[in-house]
Amino acid sequence: MEKNKKSAFEIVMEDRKEIVDELIKSMEQGYVATRKLWDKMAVRPQNPVSEVYYKGGNRFRLSMAAVKNGYKDPRWLRTR
Repeated sequence: MEKNKKSAFEIVMEDRKEIVDELIKSMEQGYVATRKLWDKMAVRPQNPVSEVYYKGGNRFRLSMAAVKNGYKDPRWLRTR
């Protein structure tokens, strides 16, 4: 393994820490899931190609991003 290359475990742990930090920041600002700031559509992110709803950490991450950025469209698509 290259000296500066991160392991998959390190990448996952950094990603999880980022999610937790963002959640704490939102809570400190008073945003909670029961408020209208969390649009019902934003918390149900979907892949428009497969029509599958995201689950688990992906759903949480995308929902947080939608609320933070004021997105109203729940469709998410990874581009390369």
